[in-house]
Amino acid sequence: MIPVGHEVGDSLLCSVGVRIKSCLPESSHVARLGGDEFTAILCGHQGRELGGFYSKRIIAELSRSFSLEGNLVHVSACIGIARLSQMGMTEGDMLRHADLALYEAKSRGLGEYKYFTEKMSLRVNREVRLTNDLLSAIVNGEFELLYQPIGHTGSGVVKKAEALLRWHHPEFGLISPLELIPLAERSGAIDEIGLWVFETAAKQAKLWCSRGYPDIQISINASPVQFRCYGQLYSWLRILDDLELDGNAILIEITEGVILEGNADIQYAFERLHDRGIELALDDFGTEYSLCLICESLT
Repeated sequence: MIPVGHEVGDSLLCSVGVRIKSCLPESSHVARLGGDEFTAILCGHQGRELGGFYSKRIIAELSRSFSLEGNLVHVSACIGIARLSQMGMTEGDMLRHADLALYEAKSRGLGEYKYFTEKMSLRVNREVRLTNDLLSAIVNGEFELLYQPIGHTGSGVVKKAEALLRWHHPEFGLISPLELIPLAERSGAIDEIGLWVFETAAKQAKLWCSRGYPDIQISINASPVQFRCYGQLYSWLRILDDLELDGNAILIEITEGVILEGNADIQYAFERLHDRGIELALDDFGTEYSLCLICESLT
Protein backbone atom coordinates (compact mmCIF):
# COMPACT_ATOMS: atom_id res chain seq x y z
CA MET A 1 0.00 0.00 0.00
CA ILE A 2 1.43 3.36 -1.03
CA PRO A 3 0.65 6.18 1.44
CA VAL A 4 -0.79 9.13 -0.47
CA GLY A 5 -2.40 12.41 0.47
CA HIS A 6 -5.52 14.14 -0.82
CA GLU A 7 -3.60 15.97 -3.55
CA VAL A 8 -2.22 12.74 -4.98
CA GLY A 9 -5.65 11.13 -4.78
CA ASP A 10 -7.21 14.07 -6.61
CA SER A 11 -4.49 13.83 -9.25
CA LEU A 12 -5.28 10.14 -9.75
CA LEU A 13 -9.00 10.86 -10.15
CA CYS A 14 -8.24 13.53 -12.75
CA SER A 15 -5.99 11.11 -14.65
CA VAL A 16 -8.70 8.45 -14.56
CA GLY A 17 -11.22 10.91 -15.98
CA VAL A 18 -8.85 11.86 -18.78
CA ARG A 19 -8.25 8.22 -19.71
CA ILE A 20 -11.98 7.46 -19.73
CA LYS A 21 -12.61 10.43 -21.99
CA SER A 22 -9.84 9.32 -24.36
CA CYS A 23 -11.62 6.00 -24.93
CA LEU A 24 -14.92 7.60 -26.00
CA PRO A 25 -16.15 9.63 -28.99
CA GLU A 26 -15.63 13.41 -28.99
CA SER A 27 -19.37 13.95 -28.52
CA SER A 28 -19.43 12.05 -25.20
CA HIS A 29 -19.54 13.61 -21.73
CA VAL A 30 -17.62 12.32 -18.72
CA ALA A 31 -18.20 13.39 -15.12
CA ARG A 32 -17.28 12.17 -11.64
CA LEU A 33 -20.36 11.36 -9.56
CA GLY A 34 -18.49 11.13 -6.27
CA GLY A 35 -15.88 8.97 -4.60
CA ASP A 36 -14.39 6.77 -7.29
CA GLU A 37 -17.52 6.61 -9.46
CA PHE A 38 -17.63 8.17 -12.92
CA THR A 39 -20.41 8.41 -15.46
CA ALA A 40 -20.18 8.78 -19.21
CA ILE A 41 -22.95 9.83 -21.59
CA LEU A 42 -22.75 8.78 -25.23
CA CYS A 43 -24.98 10.90 -27.42
CA GLY A 44 -26.53 9.92 -30.74
CA HIS A 45 -27.76 6.58 -31.99
CA GLN A 46 -25.22 4.25 -30.44
CA GLY A 47 -25.77 0.55 -31.08
CA ARG A 48 -26.01 -1.86 -28.17
CA GLU A 49 -22.74 -3.55 -29.11
CA LEU A 50 -20.85 -0.25 -28.86
CA GLY A 51 -21.49 -0.10 -25.13
CA GLY A 52 -19.46 -3.25 -24.67
CA PHE A 53 -16.83 -2.06 -27.14
CA TYR A 54 -16.20 1.19 -25.25
CA SER A 55 -16.36 -0.58 -21.87
CA LYS A 56 -13.60 -2.97 -22.91
CA ARG A 57 -11.49 -0.02 -24.07
CA ILE A 58 -11.96 1.80 -20.77
CA ILE A 59 -11.20 -1.27 -18.66
CA ALA A 60 -8.05 -1.99 -20.68
CA GLU A 61 -6.91 1.64 -20.53
CA LEU A 62 -7.40 1.90 -16.78
CA SER A 63 -5.54 -1.37 -16.20
CA ARG A 64 -2.33 0.37 -17.27
CA SER A 65 -0.41 1.68 -14.28
CA PHE A 66 -0.50 5.34 -13.25
CA SER A 67 2.66 7.17 -12.23
CA LEU A 68 2.11 9.33 -9.15
CA GLU A 69 5.07 11.12 -7.59
CA GLY A 70 7.43 8.42 -8.76
CA ASN A 71 5.20 5.54 -7.64
CA LEU A 72 3.32 3.18 -9.90
CA VAL A 73 -0.33 2.83 -8.92
CA HIS A 74 -2.74 0.25 -10.33
CA VAL A 75 -6.51 0.55 -10.42
CA SER A 76 -9.30 -1.59 -11.82
CA ALA A 77 -12.75 -0.79 -13.12
CA CYS A 78 -16.22 -2.28 -13.30
CA ILE A 79 -18.83 -0.75 -15.59
CA GLY A 80 -22.63 -0.72 -15.67
CA ILE A 81 -24.32 0.16 -18.95
CA ALA A 82 -27.82 1.59 -19.39
CA ARG A 83 -29.54 2.65 -22.61
CA LEU A 84 -32.40 5.06 -23.30
CA SER A 85 -34.77 2.27 -24.24
CA GLN A 86 -38.15 3.97 -23.99
CA MET A 87 -39.81 7.36 -24.10
CA GLY A 88 -40.39 9.08 -20.81
CA MET A 89 -37.21 7.80 -19.14
CA THR A 90 -35.58 10.43 -16.94
CA GLU A 91 -31.94 11.07 -16.09
CA GLY A 92 -32.65 9.50 -12.71
CA ASP A 93 -33.98 6.35 -14.37
CA MET A 94 -30.84 6.08 -16.48
CA LEU A 95 -28.54 6.49 -13.49
CA ARG A 96 -30.53 3.98 -11.44
CA HIS A 97 -30.37 1.41 -14.26
CA ALA A 98 -26.63 1.98 -14.73
CA ASP A 99 -26.09 1.62 -10.97
CA LEU A 100 -27.96 -1.71 -10.90
CA ALA A 101 -25.85 -2.95 -13.81
CA LEU A 102 -22.70 -1.75 -12.03
CA TYR A 103 -23.70 -3.66 -8.91
CA GLU A 104 -24.10 -6.79 -11.03
CA ALA A 105 -20.71 -6.22 -12.68
CA LYS A 106 -18.99 -5.83 -9.32
CA SER A 107 -20.48 -9.10 -8.13
CA ARG A 108 -18.79 -10.84 -11.07
CA GLY A 109 -15.30 -9.57 -10.21
CA LEU A 110 -12.79 -6.95 -11.28
CA GLY A 111 -12.68 -5.76 -14.87
CA GLU A 112 -16.28 -6.69 -15.69
CA TYR A 113 -19.08 -4.81 -17.42
CA LYS A 114 -22.80 -5.56 -17.56
CA TYR A 115 -25.82 -4.20 -19.41
CA PHE A 116 -28.92 -3.31 -17.44
CA THR A 117 -31.80 -5.75 -17.78
CA GLU A 118 -35.28 -5.68 -16.29
CA LYS A 119 -34.42 -8.85 -14.36
CA MET A 120 -31.89 -6.83 -12.37
CA SER A 121 -34.56 -4.37 -11.33
CA LEU A 122 -36.96 -7.15 -10.37
CA ARG A 123 -34.26 -8.92 -8.37
CA VAL A 124 -33.28 -5.78 -6.47
CA ASN A 125 -36.93 -4.89 -5.78
CA ARG A 126 -37.49 -8.39 -4.42
CA GLU A 127 -34.37 -8.13 -2.26
CA VAL A 128 -35.48 -4.78 -0.82
CA ARG A 129 -38.95 -6.13 -0.11
CA LEU A 130 -37.66 -9.28 1.59
CA THR A 131 -35.15 -7.30 3.64
CA ASN A 132 -37.88 -4.95 4.86
CA ASP A 133 -40.10 -7.91 5.77
CA LEU A 134 -37.46 -9.91 7.65
CA LEU A 135 -37.95 -8.66 11.19
CA SER A 136 -41.73 -8.55 10.99
CA ALA A 137 -41.64 -12.19 9.85
CA ILE A 138 -40.80 -13.29 13.39
CA VAL A 139 -43.70 -11.33 14.90
CA ASN A 140 -46.07 -12.57 12.20
CA GLY A 141 -45.10 -16.21 12.75
CA GLU A 142 -43.79 -16.71 9.21
CA PHE A 143 -40.69 -18.67 10.25
CA GLU A 144 -40.82 -22.41 10.85
CA LEU A 145 -38.28 -24.95 12.03
CA LEU A 146 -38.41 -28.40 10.50
CA TYR A 147 -36.45 -31.24 12.10
CA GLN A 148 -34.60 -33.74 9.96
CA PRO A 149 -33.96 -36.93 11.96
CA ILE A 150 -30.43 -38.35 12.08
CA GLY A 151 -30.42 -42.08 12.78
CA HIS A 152 -27.75 -44.63 13.61
CA THR A 153 -27.13 -46.76 10.52
CA GLY A 154 -26.72 -49.91 12.57
CA SER A 155 -29.56 -49.78 15.06
CA GLY A 156 -31.81 -47.29 13.30
CA VAL A 157 -32.23 -45.42 16.58
CA VAL A 158 -32.79 -41.67 16.17
CA LYS A 159 -31.07 -39.57 18.80
CA LYS A 160 -30.26 -36.48 16.78
CA ALA A 161 -32.07 -34.06 14.51
CA GLU A 162 -31.04 -31.07 12.39
CA ALA A 163 -33.11 -27.89 12.65
CA LEU A 164 -33.94 -26.50 9.20
CA LEU A 165 -35.19 -22.91 8.94
CA ARG A 166 -38.01 -22.12 6.52
CA TRP A 167 -39.64 -18.76 5.75
CA HIS A 168 -43.21 -18.76 4.47
CA HIS A 169 -43.50 -15.29 2.95
CA PRO A 170 -47.14 -14.20 2.50
CA GLU A 171 -46.51 -13.02 -1.09
CA PHE A 172 -43.45 -14.86 -2.41
CA GLY A 173 -44.13 -18.20 -0.76
CA LEU A 174 -41.33 -20.42 0.55
CA ILE A 175 -38.01 -18.55 0.67
CA SER A 176 -34.90 -20.71 0.37
CA PRO A 177 -32.29 -20.43 3.16
CA LEU A 178 -29.76 -19.77 0.37
CA GLU A 179 -31.59 -16.50 -0.25
CA LEU A 180 -32.73 -15.80 3.30
CA ILE A 181 -29.43 -16.09 5.19
CA PRO A 182 -27.36 -13.67 3.04
CA LEU A 183 -30.19 -11.12 3.27
CA ALA A 184 -30.32 -11.52 7.04
CA GLU A 185 -26.54 -11.16 7.34
CA ARG A 186 -26.38 -8.00 5.20
CA SER A 187 -29.34 -6.36 6.90
CA GLY A 188 -28.26 -7.18 10.45
CA ALA A 189 -31.40 -9.25 11.09
CA ILE A 190 -29.35 -12.43 11.47
CA ASP A 191 -28.91 -11.95 15.23
CA GLU A 192 -32.64 -11.77 15.97
CA ILE A 193 -33.45 -14.59 13.57
CA GLY A 194 -30.61 -16.71 14.93
CA LEU A 195 -31.83 -16.13 18.47
CA TRP A 196 -35.34 -17.22 17.48
CA VAL A 197 -33.93 -20.38 15.88
CA PHE A 198 -31.88 -21.24 18.97
CA GLU A 199 -34.74 -20.65 21.39
CA THR A 200 -37.25 -22.57 19.28
CA ALA A 201 -34.89 -25.53 18.87
CA ALA A 202 -34.00 -25.51 22.58
CA LYS A 203 -37.69 -25.57 23.55
CA GLN A 204 -38.26 -28.48 21.17
CA ALA A 205 -35.32 -30.37 22.68
CA LYS A 206 -36.73 -29.76 26.17
CA LEU A 207 -40.13 -31.07 25.05
CA TRP A 208 -38.64 -34.24 23.57
CA CYS A 209 -36.58 -34.79 26.72
CA SER A 210 -39.74 -34.60 28.84
CA ARG A 211 -41.40 -37.17 26.58
CA GLY A 212 -38.83 -39.88 27.10
CA TYR A 213 -35.95 -38.90 24.84
CA PRO A 214 -33.36 -37.61 27.34
CA ASP A 215 -30.39 -38.03 24.98
CA ILE A 216 -31.86 -36.12 22.04
CA GLN A 217 -29.57 -33.54 20.42
CA ILE A 218 -30.63 -30.87 17.93
CA SER A 219 -28.06 -29.32 15.60
CA ILE A 220 -28.39 -25.67 14.57
CA ASN A 221 -26.62 -23.86 11.76
CA ALA A 222 -24.97 -20.64 12.92
CA SER A 223 -23.77 -17.78 10.76
CA PRO A 224 -20.22 -16.42 11.26
CA VAL A 225 -21.85 -13.02 11.89
CA GLN A 226 -23.42 -14.35 15.08
CA PHE A 227 -20.00 -14.90 16.65
CA ARG A 228 -18.89 -11.29 16.24
CA CYS A 229 -20.51 -10.03 19.41
CA TYR A 230 -20.99 -11.53 22.86
CA GLY A 231 -24.69 -10.63 23.01
CA GLN A 232 -25.76 -13.63 20.95
CA LEU A 233 -23.60 -16.00 22.99
CA TYR A 234 -24.95 -14.79 26.33
CA SER A 235 -28.52 -15.01 25.02
CA TRP A 236 -27.96 -18.65 24.03
CA LEU A 237 -26.64 -19.50 27.48
CA ARG A 238 -29.49 -17.63 29.19
CA ILE A 239 -32.06 -19.61 27.18
CA LEU A 240 -30.50 -22.89 28.30
CA ASP A 241 -30.51 -21.73 31.91
CA ASP A 242 -34.14 -20.60 31.74
CA LEU A 243 -35.18 -23.95 30.28
CA GLU A 244 -32.91 -25.90 32.65
CA LEU A 245 -31.64 -27.70 29.57
CA ASP A 246 -28.27 -29.44 29.36
CA GLY A 247 -25.92 -27.91 26.81
CA ASN A 248 -25.32 -31.28 25.16
CA ALA A 249 -28.89 -31.12 23.85
CA ILE A 250 -27.67 -28.54 21.32
CA LEU A 251 -24.99 -28.83 18.66
CA ILE A 252 -23.86 -25.70 16.76
CA GLU A 253 -22.86 -26.25 13.14
CA ILE A 254 -20.37 -23.73 11.76
CA THR A 255 -18.44 -23.36 8.53
CA GLU A 256 -14.65 -23.35 8.42
CA GLY A 257 -14.85 -19.63 7.69
CA VAL A 258 -15.59 -19.01 11.37
CA ILE A 259 -12.45 -20.87 12.40
CA LEU A 260 -10.26 -19.25 9.77
CA GLU A 261 -11.14 -15.81 11.12
CA GLY A 262 -9.29 -16.92 14.23
CA ASN A 263 -9.89 -13.81 16.33
CA ALA A 264 -10.02 -13.65 20.12
CA ASP A 265 -13.79 -13.06 20.28
CA ILE A 266 -14.53 -16.26 18.37
CA GLN A 267 -12.08 -18.23 20.50
CA TYR A 268 -13.76 -16.89 23.64
CA ALA A 269 -17.20 -17.90 22.32
CA PHE A 270 -15.97 -21.41 21.55
CA GLU A 271 -14.59 -21.77 25.08
CA ARG A 272 -17.83 -20.61 26.72
CA LEU A 273 -19.90 -22.99 24.57
CA HIS A 274 -17.56 -25.84 25.43
CA ASP A 275 -17.79 -25.02 29.15
CA ARG A 276 -21.59 -25.22 28.89
CA GLY A 277 -21.41 -28.61 27.17
CA ILE A 278 -22.52 -27.39 23.73
CA GLU A 279 -20.79 -29.26 20.91
CA LEU A 280 -19.47 -27.64 17.72
CA ALA A 281 -19.34 -29.30 14.31
CA LEU A 282 -18.04 -28.24 10.90
CA ASP A 283 -20.79 -28.01 8.29
CA ASP A 284 -20.13 -28.31 4.52
CA PHE A 285 -16.40 -28.61 5.14
CA GLY A 286 -14.37 -27.64 2.08
CA THR A 287 -17.25 -26.03 0.17
CA GLU A 288 -16.92 -22.47 1.43
CA TYR A 289 -13.42 -21.73 0.16
CA SER A 290 -11.37 -22.55 -2.89
CA LEU A 291 -7.70 -21.79 -3.38
CA CYS A 292 -7.35 -18.47 -5.16
CA LEU A 293 -4.38 -16.10 -5.21
CA ILE A 294 -5.11 -12.48 -6.11
CA CYS A 295 -2.25 -10.03 -6.44
CA GLU A 296 -3.17 -6.39 -6.69
CA SER A 297 -1.90 -2.95 -5.75
CA LEU A 298 -4.34 -0.75 -3.89
CA THR A 299 -4.44 3.03 -4.01
